[in-house]
Amino acid sequence: RRVVRDLVSIDLKRIPFPDGSLDMIITSDVFEHIDKPWEAFSEVARVLKVGGYHVFTVPLSDSAPTVERAAVGMDGAVTYLLPPVYHGNPLSLRGSFVFTDFGNDIEKLLEARGFETQRFEVTNTRYGFHGTKILLSKRIR
Repeated sequence: RRVVRDLVSIDLKRIPFPDGSLDMIITSDVFEHIDKPWEAFSEVARVLKVGGYHVFTVPLSDSAPTVERAAVGMDGAVTYLLPPVYHGNPLSLRGSFVFTDFGNDIEKLLEARGFETQRFEVTNTRYGFHGTKILLSKRIR
């Protein structure tokens, strides 16, 4: 857990809250940057109450399945399974490394972790959200 300018940043694979203690978690364009994101999704499920929601965005392909781009080994070294990709990051000139490209199977993959997920597309160009996909995952077990 890290606090910067009154904002708390936590490791989503080790959320410091008790089981079933939260009603909602909101994340935005984070999970693609986590090695083994399914561990983080399972951790989100752990801390959410049954019936609680994870509302989130990730870059999402409508035409291809989810693909793991890289993995971190026991020694901490990154193994590249595909050429490295970085997303823009105002805190880093290089950007943020992408471990996973999420795809058209994300709802099914989340269902296996206890979620019922709906996908919404935002087309409000006034605020720059054209084509942004928002996922609403409800913990069902």
